[in-house]
Amino acid sequence: MGRRDDAKNPDQDGKKKARIRGAVGRGLMKIPLLRHWYIRRTLKFIEKSKAKGRRLPEGMSEMARQLSLVPKDKREQLLEDALLAEQEMPNMSREFRRAAARKRLSTSNDTRYRAGRPPGASKQRRPRPR
Repeated sequence: MGRRDDAKNPDQDGKKKARIRGAVGRGLMKIPLLRHWYIRRTLKFIEKSKAKGRRLPEGMSEMARQLSLVPKDKREQLLEDALLAEQEMPNMSREFRRAAARKRLSTSNDTRYRAGRPPGASKQRRPRPR
């Protein structure tokens, strides 16, 4: 009967698989040999994609942009430090996530968002005439 329930709600099945996949990935990142292999493979993928002119996935393109600011010989260590830091703080609070998103969007060339309050947020109530 469990199979019928899963077939009725495919969204819930996808969430369950993603949670399992994440747990397996976190477990593998705790093993130094596999972590080093993953880091080297990721860096090689980024370099080959750039050489071939292919577009990287959204999260990886941001990571590649940040890594391009670091000398090549230190990229592997930086990526490993980032992975280890992510393992230590997997449940970052909502406030920190929002602050990080604001920081990303607050670049000087970003014209999608303007600094300040959204329209209508600063309107004051006028006193009613008596």
